[in-house]
Amino acid sequence: MMTRTEDAAALLAGEARARALPLRTPGLEPHARRWIRSRWVSAEDLALLDILAERMGEHRPRVLLALSLAMEAPRRGSVGVDLGRWLRRQAAANTASVDAARAPELSDAGGELPADAEAWLSEVLESPLVGGPAEARRLFCVQRAGARMLVMSRRQWAAQEAIAQALTRMAADLPTPVVAPDVVEAYVDRLYKIAAPADTSREQFGRSQDNLAIAAAASRRLTVITGGPGTGKTFSVKRMLALLLEQPRAVEDGPLRIALAAPTGKAGVRMAEAMAEDLDSLGLAPPVLAAMEALEPKTLHKLLRVRPDGVVGHDEGTPLNADVVVVDEASMIDLKMMRQLLAAIGPNARLILLGDRDQLASVDAGTVLSDVVSPALDTAASKTTSGEGVALRSCVIHFTQNHRFHKAPRIAQVAQLIQRKGVDELQQAVALMDPEGDHGHGVDDPVPDRVRHLGAPRGGRLTAPQLAALTAPYLDVDGFGGRLMEVFRSRGEGGADLRDPELHRELLERLDQHRVLAAHRRGPLGVEGILRALETELFHAFDQAFVEGGRGTRLWSEAGFWLGRPVLIRENAYDLELMNGDVGLVLPVEGALRLVFPGRGEATAPLRSVALSRLPAHEGALAMTIHKSQGSQFRRIAMVLADRPSPIQTRELVYTAMTRARERIDWIGSIDALARALETPVQRSSGLSTLLWDR
Repeated sequence: MMTRTEDAAALLAGEARARALPLRTPGLEPHARRWIRSRWVSAEDLALLDILAERMGEHRPRVLLALSLAMEAPRRGSVGVDLGRWLRRQAAANTASVDAARAPELSDAGGELPADAEAWLSEVLESPLVGGPAEARRLFCVQRAGARMLVMSRRQWAAQEAIAQALTRMAADLPTPVVAPDVVEAYVDRLYKIAAPADTSREQFGRSQDNLAIAAAASRRLTVITGGPGTGKTFSVKRMLALLLEQPRAVEDGPLRIALAAPTGKAGVRMAEAMAEDLDSLGLAPPVLAAMEALEPKTLHKLLRVRPDGVVGHDEGTPLNADVVVVDEASMIDLKMMRQLLAAIGPNARLILLGDRDQLASVDAGTVLSDVVSPALDTAASKTTSGEGVALRSCVIHFTQNHRFHKAPRIAQVAQLIQRKGVDELQQAVALMDPEGDHGHGVDDPVPDRVRHLGAPRGGRLTAPQLAALTAPYLDVDGFGGRLMEVFRSRGEGGADLRDPELHRELLERLDQHRVLAAHRRGPLGVEGILRALETELFHAFDQAFVEGGRGTRLWSEAGFWLGRPVLIRENAYDLELMNGDVGLVLPVEGALRLVFPGRGEATAPLRSVALSRLPAHEGALAMTIHKSQGSQFRRIAMVLADRPSPIQTRELVYTAMTRARERIDWIGSIDALARALETPVQRSSGLSTLLWDR
């Protein structure tokens, strides 16, 4: 439900859309046009602020421009704007000149940026539109975050404050019931006898990261598990849930209610697969095993019953019907969604968050997981935190031992070096990715080409050898395309039937072994350009094989889809049981081409198919953005970096791409582009960490 202030702003926004420019505030319009043209702010925001300024007695153009930056900040991923950082960024990008010798006021003719960030902030603080955190009637707020001052909308401040209060309260609260320490010890003893490595003592096993997490979940309402892919976060959660399911409950309480969720449909599918793996190895009693097998993840939107108009079905008044809520890929949760999730957690329910703080942050505003866990993992900060921060720190468990990259230690070491973020470590990471560099660094890799550099693009485009290298994994003997062409050529000679569901299952499994990941969506080196090139190569290869094995007919196609084309779903369609990120293949089913998808849950689940005419928004699946790949994993990936400076190509982007691969990475881009990306962390402004740890 919107506050009265937000309601008024919404009504004024309608008036602003109708009026737009010209603006009434003296001296604002010429500068507004330049700022809008530079895409620093939006015309609609400035029109709204112009209306508010007229009614509130604010007549200074610089103040309104600063507040328009605060309104724009959430669209760029930040909670608010640090005016000093923003000015430095514009100067560094050569998009504006800051001349300290000139008067700081914006002139009607020049439109230069303010020269003094502190003076600019002082003007903002004096505005009747701006107040401190306690002045709830003011539409904007200024918050101190460490050494920085963030200007933000009151809505963003309220979201941060609500999250901080909820997490702090949950960190201090005890769940109902608390699992007694001796029960936890007995459970860990049982696990030790079932699955402990031969060279591990009972004491070492009890201190392992997953058993520390089990103990935390048993005694606290909040548990946050962070670590890279393959560090066992989901496996540990299975052990936690099994322990909780084993605990006796009063008859009136009924069985333990568990809700699993993820930010996206694809992440939910991957969570379901991970939860179903190796359940038999836990030695569970039949009722517990049955309860674990029945768990089915949902998207956060579906769990909270978020309607298209933004209304949420679960909140403080109607909490989730769950005793335990587990959310995977928490790094993808934005500020607004985290506020909604925490509001929906019942007063005695447990919340378990899983995520990798080094991955890309949410698409929308906020860096919630990083704000929650980073201070807890910072040794220097841990020595100074007291009070509420101590309780929160005990809820954060950091998983460091990687189990995924045993076949590719070079990938593991590069990922670990990126996580450490030091200058020397990042240089070593570049060296390990550079075939001309020093590959020593103590890496014992029996297959050194697990990381292979395919060179830099030429003239902003892929070279013919690079395109061939990106295509090859799809068409070789292990690829889905290689297998499909084998079937095409053997038609009429006792070969596999194209309509056979088992063949469909095999093709889908092979397709999921490889993916091309690009940093950008547009351009020859973005997903759109790469996808066109890859689909052209595959179509011609499939068509030739189809003709060779048939009666001279061309490759079967319908409504723009061709037999064997991989397709990626781009939006949730619950009526079709399709999720954003689902990937299928165009294959024959009952005499017609349909899009065939893997079954949900177990690998042996029945395949699903959807008529091509009913598909929601979709695109080809041979290439995807690195952002879209979050929550997925493949045996091998190819990473394509642009050959120009880009704010999108960051350390987190490269790390996310690399950690999608289990065994092999090919990459295209210059060494300079890679080094520049690793030296460029995502820069988002947030005040949540301060609210959680520094007050």
